[in-house]
Amino acid sequence: MTELPLFEAAHLARATDPPSSKRAARRLTTSGRHKSQKARVLRALRDYPGLTSKELALAMGEDRYMVARRLPDLERDGKVEKGSDHGDDVTWWPVEE
Repeated sequence: MTELPLFEAAHLARATDPPSSKRAARRLTTSGRHKSQKARVLRALRDYPGLTSKELALAMGEDRYMVARRLPDLERDGKVEKGSDHGDDVTWWPVEE
């Protein structure tokens, strides 16, 4: 196991989460699924900028909650930024490279 997946896993589960959540976060990062999910969400957002997480998930044919969780991860990575409020949700925009 490398340092990066453990570091990433620390951001996916809170200190107060049960051990099962922490194990799930570790599995998500060490399996590479976290990285591949982020890549898919970022590609889709570049194709459909300015959507909410729900709208983006529908456009991708993915689970809304996976998309909604990966967007803040991508924001932390400096790849996306929040836009304006859109009802109960916010729009998301890719950051120019």
